[in-house]
Amino acid sequence: MNNKYKVCVYAIFKNEEQFVDIWMDHVSDADLIYMLQIQVPRITQ
Repeated sequence: MNNKYKVCVYAIFKNEEQFVDIWMDHVSDADLIYMLQIQVPRITQ
C-alpha cells in the first residue's frame, strides 16, 4: 500500500529526558519525528 500521506509527530520537552525512550516507542512508526528540548536559563542574583 503506497499511501500519499505522511505522519509527522513533534514534542517539546523541558526537563523530561526520562520520558524520551517511552515517547519514541509510541511514535516509532511515524514518517517524521521532531523533538525540541528547551532549557530556561537560571537567573541568579
